[in-house]
Amino acid sequence: MLLTRVKGRLGRAVLSTFAVCSLPAAALTATAGTASSSTPPAVLHPSSTTHLVPSVLAGLAAATAEGPAPIGQVMTIGVSVARPDTTGELALYSQLYNASSPLYHHFLTPQQFNTRFGVSPSASAAIVDWLQGGGLQVVTSSPVGDYYTLRGSVAQLEHLFHVAIGRYRFDATTFLANETAPSVPVNLPINAVAGLDTFRKFSLAPLLSHRAATHTSATHPSASASAPASALAPATRGAAATFSGTMTPRDLWGVYNDPAGTTGQGQTIGIFTEGQDDSTVDQLRLFEAAEGLPKVPVSIVPTGGGTWQDYGDNSGAVEWDLDAQAATGMAPNVSRLKFYTATTLFDAEIFQEFTYWADDPTGPNQMNASFGECEQTPTNPVTGPLAQVPYGTELGNELEPVVEPMLRQATIEGRTLFTSSGDNGSGCPAVVLPVVGAGNGVAPQPIPIVEYPAASPYAVGVGGTVVTTNGTNNAQRVSETSWTDGGGGPSHFIPEPAFQQGVGNIRVPCLSTPTGDPYLPPNAPICRGVPDVSDMSGNILGNQYFIYIDSVPSGQGGTSLASPLMLGQWARVQSASPRGNLGFANETIYRQAKTNYARDFFDVTQSELGLGNGLYQPGPGWDYASGWGSLNVANFIQDVDGSTVARAALAASDVAPHAVCTALGLSADRNATDEVDVSLGNDPALDLTGAWLGVSRDGKYINAVLTGNNLKALPPLYAISGDTYYLAWLYKGTVYYAGATVTQTGGVTYTSGNTGTPANGGYNPTPNSAATGDFTNSYIHIRVPISEVGNPPVGALLLYPEAYDQANVQVTTPVVSDGLSFTTDSADAVVGTADSIGDAVKVGGC
Repeated sequence: MLLTRVKGRLGRAVLSTFAVCSLPAAALTATAGTASSSTPPAVLHPSSTTHLVPSVLAGLAAATAEGPAPIGQVMTIGVSVARPDTTGELALYSQLYNASSPLYHHFLTPQQFNTRFGVSPSASAAIVDWLQGGGLQVVTSSPVGDYYTLRGSVAQLEHLFHVAIGRYRFDATTFLANETAPSVPVNLPINAVAGLDTFRKFSLAPLLSHRAATHTSATHPSASASAPASALAPATRGAAATFSGTMTPRDLWGVYNDPAGTTGQGQTIGIFTEGQDDSTVDQLRLFEAAEGLPKVPVSIVPTGGGTWQDYGDNSGAVEWDLDAQAATGMAPNVSRLKFYTATTLFDAEIFQEFTYWADDPTGPNQMNASFGECEQTPTNPVTGPLAQVPYGTELGNELEPVVEPMLRQATIEGRTLFTSSGDNGSGCPAVVLPVVGAGNGVAPQPIPIVEYPAASPYAVGVGGTVVTTNGTNNAQRVSETSWTDGGGGPSHFIPEPAFQQGVGNIRVPCLSTPTGDPYLPPNAPICRGVPDVSDMSGNILGNQYFIYIDSVPSGQGGTSLASPLMLGQWARVQSASPRGNLGFANETIYRQAKTNYARDFFDVTQSELGLGNGLYQPGPGWDYASGWGSLNVANFIQDVDGSTVARAALAASDVAPHAVCTALGLSADRNATDEVDVSLGNDPALDLTGAWLGVSRDGKYINAVLTGNNLKALPPLYAISGDTYYLAWLYKGTVYYAGATVTQTGGVTYTSGNTGTPANGGYNPTPNSAATGDFTNSYIHIRVPISEVGNPPVGALLLYPEAYDQANVQVTTPVVSDGLSFTTDSADAVVGTADSIGDAVKVGGC
């Protein structure tokens, strides 16, 4: 996706069984604070028996110090531990991916990796003793012993790590940060500490959204831009026409020559997420129903500990909606989709997600991550997030060394991370602009540094393309060009991995190591090139992929689309492999590109509008704009595996809903972050705490209730058309809703309707609706005649209910603030499978 530190969409909180508010780093990227007028906390000096490890927020002097942090405030941190045999890991990797080696593709299990390369029990015990001796609570620990997440008070952290943690302000946002690097005992192999500041985090930038607008009073929210009602139409698909609008999965099956018999059978795929995921499962079910695809079983794996309330941040839900529907759209028969979810996007918890996957014995062999940061550079100490005035930069990824061992472990276990190359052209999201934030807005950035983890030699970086088809229902490619804003270019600090050696167009020598150690001519190695491959990203002009968002047919794009599309296509490749697992995908991709390029790939040689991606143009073969281009999936499978016939059993084609008489949903309190000015915190009128959906005893009315603690608070001033509250469900292929709009003066209008079709998505209110309701401080009750919403008979099921609200910033640009999905048991949203998420409300006969 757009891999910047700015939130993926003007935030969103879908009412769910999860809830925690995270503070977008975009709030820190407007005008820098002035020099400190307060006395900073005293620095505690380490003793001679300790050494310093990296973890200082670069550019902290640009913020205003406001005194010491509250000593009792609890923080979550991560501690990274160096594994003892990096040389041995690299040697084994080489043998696992060398076809002439007897160890070829003999991948290790997580337990085998732990036994062979894990931190010794004695070292682990000493580390835990030291951490717990300082009063910290160990929340999670990796089986390999190389990563711990911990909680402790500011006072405990200051004492243990010999730092002072202060409170700072940058523009309108306050945060905590340590001024000096933490110190640890010299006899412990700790190599990094993450989380001593509450600023650095992975984050999501706006997606490329186009949505139909047909509602007369308030339309559905858009992440980036609205499109006319025709924008989602599948095109006038005449034989001679060309089409570059909203693509469906079947369109892309034709474009990329996906074989009909190999659709991901037997494979598990995974997506790294943050916050709540239950609404994402509901949207996946709507997408599957609209596209006639089987229901993929889903599991949600919490990686940050805590209870379901800790996972309530759903501001990035559109990203997870896109990831899930893109990946399973390309591989609709996968055996399972696994979400690994963190409570926040802060570095310490995202790193925990990575190691959780690598250590999971049943972890997917293929994962997706649609977020990232600028790669580590030697200038981090002076170009960090707050280093430049007036606006700062987003350079300064000090923690790349923590992730690299995690990803290397995954490849030794035969696993692959697919990750988007970014939507900033030939630069990373470095330049911070007022209001729009860090690299926010699809445009090439001026600083030619690539993004991480796409730059990792242990990940597949996926670039973006713009696709035109012949306009038929069995779509075939007319053209595929590199996207103007698709990420790509050389790393200047990470040497090219062995699989890239010999690729002539990868030619830029490294400037230095990531930490600044120089390479002396002529010994400077060639540096890693990004991306490795590309897939459709679409563009801001309407080329996009069809998905459901908040129960509305929509379109999305960006390299956050390209990466999960490639994930799904790789699952198809894996399902045909007689070995069962080909391991790290780049090894196979580059081997096939070097031997069967014309058959196995669609070479992208032209760029959109001829502009390239900033500094680089596509051309024949591999290039810095599109990598090898896109896969010809059927040919690729044939040449890798000798057949396009799936080797594994079909996945279960149906996941039965749990029928109830009244569906219930929950959301944590105070998680409706103001979406125009996040510094204002919670919008009380939009803060939902629960909802329920049922049918009246006489079977004539739908009863929809949304609850909160202060719903009669005035709508935010920017909500010029007031606030709108929805509860939507699926019946016989149509999404219906009960709605209530509250004006700035407190007037309420109750409505019903549907959200349109995939060809024409948007709100379609029932003319002269007879809906009625009640509006109090603690609930909104909407009573809709059943005749207005499809007239379901006794025994009918209303599927996948979802409740949410939105502030109507403009008549055409509302912003979702809070929402929830329904589960049969709140535990389903945190642990185990999520197959029953979205209770089916049974009409009558209960």
